[in-house]
Amino acid sequence: MCVIHGNKSKIFRKPAIYVRSRDIGYEKTYLALKGMLFYTIFEMKKDKSLIQIKKGALEYCVLAVIAEGEKYGYEIVKVLTERGLTTHEGTIYPLLSRLHKEGLVQAAWRESGSAVPRKYYRATRDGMRALNEFKESWSHFSQSVDGILWGEQ
Repeated sequence: MCVIHGNKSKIFRKPAIYVRSRDIGYEKTYLALKGMLFYTIFEMKKDKSLIQIKKGALEYCVLAVIAEGEKYGYEIVKVLTERGLTTHEGTIYPLLSRLHKEGLVQAAWRESGSAVPRKYYRATRDGMRALNEFKESWSHFSQSVDGILWGEQ
């Protein structure tokens, strides 16, 4: 059982529980551990249209990062996050698998500085072609949307 009062929560009979608190336009998820509020693990403005745009563009953002040079999965996530497109490994790995099946990237296991081998990805010719086509389409699309939204012609 969980009781939430403003910023406080009390947990009874469960070692760990997720607590969701919904504010106007925001959702916060907290992890409560052994009766103490542990930390905020998720806070995001609910904007379904932005989520749909991200879903459509993420594949090509991943291709663009890989086109800069071979990278492994976590490294791709880091680069995307540093550039303002926060995503998680749980999203990237299935996407990389699909890109591999479609022949847009090649993957190879390699030893790294750590004891664990890593799977490195690089863009194929088809992947580079798809990325260039997307860049051209995105440029035209974003200019059109900007023109509509901001009243430019």
